[in-house]
Amino acid sequence: MYKVNINKEEKSFSSKDAVIEFSKKFLRGEMWLSNDQTELCILKNTTRIYVMLLTESSSSTLFDNKVNTETEYMEEFTLSNGQVDEFNRKDTLPVSNMQNVITSYLENKLLNDFNYESNEID
Repeated sequence: MYKVNINKEEKSFSSKDAVIEFSKKFLRGEMWLSNDQTELCILKNTTRIYVMLLTESSSSTLFDNKVNTETEYMEEFTLSNGQVDEFNRKDTLPVSNMQNVITSYLENKLLNDFNYESNEID
């Protein structure tokens, strides 16, 4: 069973395909996917996504091992409670990768194992 919460609208699904179809409604904001062991959070603005995986023992973002300490362009993401969070653009992906991220999560793959489009700054 998969639980999906998009901007505080929660639903449960028994199939991966149903989760993927429901996630296509996600235009911007905050999405959580969960199974029995982990939660995946995707923050989405109009052009970029920020991805974070939470497990019982830890949390990680998609680009944890690629941190760049230089001053970079920041992306803003509005959470479901109205709070605005900022993340370094290099720690985000183009929005075109969202379905690949979701599919990888549903197939229990490690987030860093999927093929994503270039993270280069547009």
